[in-house]
This record gives sequence, structure tokens and C-alpha cells, in this order.
Amino acid sequence: MVRSDQLEDPLGNRLSSREPAPGVLHFQASGRLSLEVARRILEFTEGRRTPGLAAFHDWWGVESYDTKARYLLTKWVVTNRQAIREAHVLSRSRLVRMGVSVANISVAGIGVLHDGHESFAEALRKASPLAQAS
Repeated sequence: MVRSDQLEDPLGNRLSSREPAPGVLHFQASGRLSLEVARRILEFTEGRRTPGLAAFHDWWGVESYDTKARYLLTKWVVTNRQAIREAHVLSRSRLVRMGVSVANISVAGIGVLHDGHESFAEALRKASPLAQAS
């Protein structure tokens, strides 16, 4: 069973969350990565802190982010690092890529940045044979 959730805030920022396979989380966001969007990512992730968690963030449509959102997500990853097998971020925004790179220093380099859909989709396929990129 695929678990999923949707969010669209009053400013038009969107988040689609899916768990296409056990322990594989796929988030697709657009607009601004706001504090509300970051909180929703963590709410969806709660309870899935088992070893081997794989997170895939398709932020191709994200142009900017709230610094508090980046801080909240980074803090969560630092706190739960032992449960995370891999984390992938797809982004074309230089600002977002820079923020992910800075955050990656704090989380011991767990994050993999992708600048193309093909490599991101391939990593998602490898994470679970049941997981398919949208």
C-alpha cells in the first residue's frame, strides 16, 4: 500500500509526499520551501526512523527556501542520522543547491545532489524495486 499526502499552502507552495515502498520516502515540492512545507515533510517522516530510511526530495520546482525550513530539516537529519541510509535531492535552483550543500556539511555528507531527472530516478529505482519516480 502506497501512503501519500498532499499540501498546498495559501501562497501556492506545494508538497506531495509518498512512501512507494517501505522505508522509501519520495517528496515533490514546488514554489518556496517554507517552514510549513518542512514541517509537513517531518510529519510524514515521523514513525519511519527505522534503520535504512531512504529519502528522495524532488525539488526541481523549488526556487527558494526559508532559512528556518533548512535549519529544521537539517536538525532533524542530524538527530536521526543513524536511521538514514541515503538522502537524494533533485534541484535546478542554484540557491537551493547551495543550501543543500551547506546543510550536507552538518550531516556528514549523507546528501546526494542531482541536477538531472535521470540520475535521481535511477537512484530511486535502486532504493526499491517497487519505487518508481513520478
